[in-house]
Amino acid sequence: MASDQSLWLSDGVSGPLPSEETTRRLLIHHGWLELAPYGRTQSRSLATEKTVKGGYGQNIDPSGKHSIRLSGGARSFPFPVFWKERLPEVAASLGWPKIISSVSDFKWKQERLSWLLNDYAYLPTPALSELSGMGTATVKRAKAAMAPSASIH
Repeated sequence: MASDQSLWLSDGVSGPLPSEETTRRLLIHHGWLELAPYGRTQSRSLATEKTVKGGYGQNIDPSGKHSIRLSGGARSFPFPVFWKERLPEVAASLGWPKIISSVSDFKWKQERLSWLLNDYAYLPTPALSELSGMGTATVKRAKAAMAPSASIH
């Protein structure tokens, strides 16, 4: 999905394509995927109920031996799959062309980064860096400055 240029840059909009991680975060933010616990400290992305019931995709276990419903998460190893014919609808709902065109409206890098962090802070640091034109270290510092500081009582 991330590498298919026709899904992302339509209506004369030109710009960078989202990476796989950027696409995953967009899908999570817009409710197409959800994070499910896996192991003690890991999580995996799975298709949401909205995705499955809407006919946009499914969680598939490639082994063909298990299913989440019957075997449970401990024995199955599912991953989300979106149906190819529904990909244009899913990609359009993520608003990537809007992000690209809105970023180009700002003259200064600092303005672009500020706007991106206010509205799209969930995107990975490399994507924010590429879209804003700022270095990754600058983006990390700006993200850290925006994070609520944890106070010790």
